[in-house]
Amino acid sequence: LRQSWHNYLNAPNGMVYSGLDPDAAYTVKLYSQQLSPLKVDGVRAKLLRTGETFDEVTEHEFAVSPESLQDGKIELSWEPLDEKHLNWRNRHYVCELWVIRQP
Repeated sequence: LRQSWHNYLNAPNGMVYSGLDPDAAYTVKLYSQQLSPLKVDGVRAKLLRTGETFDEVTEHEFAVSPESLQDGKIELSWEPLDEKHLNWRNRHYVCELWVIRQP
């Protein structure tokens, strides 16, 4: 497993990516435990594909809509999950995330 997967990414307020080309297409690729309830600019992101699972961490790729890119930036956030009943080891977490420009 990658060393970075042993640390948790806590982004309760979300993440902002600026300097994006409004005329390009982008996807968000992330590795998370459980399916990630990702939102792009406040709208639930469309899941494009689910990749391999490594231990309990799975690759997910999401679409970024052209409407989200009109201002050259996107804000990534997550829908709140009620996971009080789960042990902390089993709760949703993101350990790697990329915003990828498509060719």
